[in-house]
Amino acid sequence: MLAGILAFIDIKRQILPDELNYTLLWSGLLVHVFGYLPGQLEAAIIGAVAGYLCLFTVAWLFLQMKGKMGLGLGDAKLFAALGAWFGWQALPNILLIASLTGIIYALVTRQYHQRIPFGPCLILGALVSALWNH
Repeated sequence: MLAGILAFIDIKRQILPDELNYTLLWSGLLVHVFGYLPGQLEAAIIGAVAGYLCLFTVAWLFLQMKGKMGLGLGDAKLFAALGAWFGWQALPNILLIASLTGIIYALVTRQYHQRIPFGPCLILGALVSALWNH
Protein backbone atom coordinates (compact mmCIF):
# COMPACT_ATOMS: atom_id res chain seq x y z
CA MET A 1 0.00 0.00 0.00
CA LEU A 2 2.72 2.47 1.00
CA ALA A 3 4.73 1.56 -2.10
CA GLY A 4 1.67 2.29 -4.25
CA ILE A 5 1.29 5.71 -2.63
CA LEU A 6 4.97 6.43 -3.27
CA ALA A 7 4.60 5.42 -6.92
CA PHE A 8 1.55 7.65 -7.35
CA ILE A 9 3.29 10.66 -5.76
CA ASP A 10 6.40 10.12 -7.90
CA ILE A 11 4.31 9.97 -11.08
CA LYS A 12 2.37 13.13 -10.20
CA ARG A 13 5.08 15.24 -8.55
CA GLN A 14 8.38 13.53 -9.38
CA ILE A 15 9.32 13.35 -5.71
CA LEU A 16 9.55 10.54 -3.20
CA PRO A 17 8.89 12.02 0.26
CA ASP A 18 11.48 11.12 2.88
CA GLU A 19 8.81 10.45 5.50
CA LEU A 20 7.25 7.71 3.36
CA ASN A 21 10.59 6.28 2.24
CA TYR A 22 11.84 6.10 5.83
CA THR A 23 8.57 4.52 6.98
CA LEU A 24 8.95 1.86 4.30
CA LEU A 25 12.62 1.35 5.22
CA TRP A 26 12.08 1.01 8.98
CA SER A 27 9.02 -1.19 8.60
CA GLY A 28 11.05 -3.49 6.35
CA LEU A 29 13.75 -3.78 8.97
CA LEU A 30 11.25 -4.26 11.80
CA VAL A 31 9.42 -7.13 10.10
CA HIS A 32 12.76 -8.91 9.98
CA VAL A 33 13.59 -8.04 13.60
CA PHE A 34 10.33 -9.61 14.76
CA GLY A 35 10.54 -12.52 12.33
CA TYR A 36 7.42 -11.77 10.28
CA LEU A 37 9.24 -12.33 7.00
CA PRO A 38 11.51 -15.17 5.99
CA GLY A 39 15.13 -14.21 5.67
CA GLN A 40 17.74 -12.83 7.95
CA LEU A 41 17.99 -9.42 9.53
CA GLU A 42 21.59 -9.20 8.32
CA ALA A 43 20.47 -9.55 4.69
CA ALA A 44 17.89 -6.80 5.23
CA ILE A 45 20.45 -4.43 6.78
CA ILE A 46 22.97 -5.12 4.03
CA GLY A 47 20.16 -4.68 1.48
CA ALA A 48 19.26 -1.28 2.89
CA VAL A 49 22.86 -0.04 2.90
CA ALA A 50 23.72 -1.54 -0.51
CA GLY A 51 20.50 -0.26 -2.08
CA TYR A 52 21.17 3.28 -0.96
CA LEU A 53 24.86 3.27 -1.86
CA CYS A 54 24.20 1.79 -5.29
CA LEU A 55 21.85 4.51 -6.50
CA PHE A 56 23.57 7.27 -4.53
CA THR A 57 26.79 6.39 -6.38
CA VAL A 58 25.01 6.48 -9.75
CA ALA A 59 23.48 9.87 -8.89
CA TRP A 60 26.80 11.25 -7.68
CA LEU A 61 28.72 10.04 -10.74
CA PHE A 62 26.12 11.51 -13.10
CA LEU A 63 26.30 14.82 -11.23
CA GLN A 64 30.11 14.84 -11.53
CA MET A 65 30.03 14.06 -15.26
CA LYS A 66 27.07 16.18 -16.37
CA GLY A 67 26.89 18.88 -13.72
CA LYS A 68 23.21 18.18 -12.99
CA MET A 69 21.15 15.63 -11.11
CA GLY A 70 20.06 12.69 -13.22
CA LEU A 71 18.61 10.60 -10.42
CA GLY A 72 17.01 11.86 -7.25
CA LEU A 73 18.15 10.72 -3.84
CA GLY A 74 14.57 9.73 -3.09
CA ASP A 75 15.13 6.89 -5.54
CA ALA A 76 18.22 5.82 -3.57
CA LYS A 77 16.22 5.89 -0.33
CA LEU A 78 13.42 3.89 -1.93
CA PHE A 79 15.93 1.33 -3.21
CA ALA A 80 17.31 1.12 0.35
CA ALA A 81 13.79 0.46 1.65
CA LEU A 82 13.28 -2.27 -0.93
CA GLY A 83 16.61 -3.78 0.12
CA ALA A 84 15.37 -3.79 3.72
CA TRP A 85 12.20 -5.64 2.73
CA PHE A 86 13.65 -8.13 0.25
CA GLY A 87 17.32 -8.42 1.27
CA TRP A 88 20.45 -7.62 -0.69
CA GLN A 89 20.07 -10.73 -2.85
CA ALA A 90 16.98 -9.27 -4.57
CA LEU A 91 18.55 -5.91 -5.44
CA PRO A 92 20.13 -6.88 -8.81
CA ASN A 93 16.84 -8.32 -10.09
CA ILE A 94 14.85 -5.32 -8.85
CA LEU A 95 17.27 -2.90 -10.51
CA LEU A 96 17.35 -4.85 -13.77
CA ILE A 97 13.55 -5.00 -14.03
CA ALA A 98 13.23 -1.34 -13.02
CA SER A 99 15.80 -0.23 -15.59
CA LEU A 100 14.19 -2.23 -18.37
CA THR A 101 10.78 -0.84 -17.39
CA GLY A 102 12.12 2.71 -17.57
CA ILE A 103 13.76 2.10 -20.95
CA ILE A 104 10.61 0.53 -22.39
CA TYR A 105 8.50 3.39 -21.05
CA ALA A 106 10.84 5.96 -22.63
CA LEU A 107 10.78 4.13 -25.97
CA VAL A 108 7.00 3.69 -26.03
CA THR A 109 6.24 7.27 -25.01
CA ARG A 110 9.21 8.70 -26.94
CA GLN A 111 10.28 10.67 -23.88
CA TYR A 112 13.99 10.44 -24.56
CA HIS A 113 15.07 13.75 -23.05
CA GLN A 114 12.40 14.23 -20.41
CA ARG A 115 12.46 13.25 -16.77
CA ILE A 116 10.89 9.89 -16.05
CA PRO A 117 9.99 9.00 -12.47
CA PHE A 118 12.08 5.98 -11.50
CA GLY A 119 10.28 5.20 -8.24
CA PRO A 120 7.37 3.39 -9.91
CA CYS A 121 9.88 1.39 -11.96
CA LEU A 122 11.68 0.32 -8.77
CA ILE A 123 8.41 -0.65 -7.11
CA LEU A 124 7.33 -2.64 -10.17
CA GLY A 125 10.77 -4.29 -10.20
CA ALA A 126 10.34 -5.30 -6.55
CA LEU A 127 6.85 -6.64 -7.17
CA VAL A 128 7.87 -8.68 -10.21
CA SER A 129 10.99 -9.95 -8.44
CA ALA A 130 8.99 -11.00 -5.37
CA LEU A 131 6.36 -12.78 -7.46
CA TRP A 132 9.01 -14.43 -9.62
CA ASN A 133 10.84 -15.84 -6.59
CA HIS A 134 7.72 -17.30 -4.98
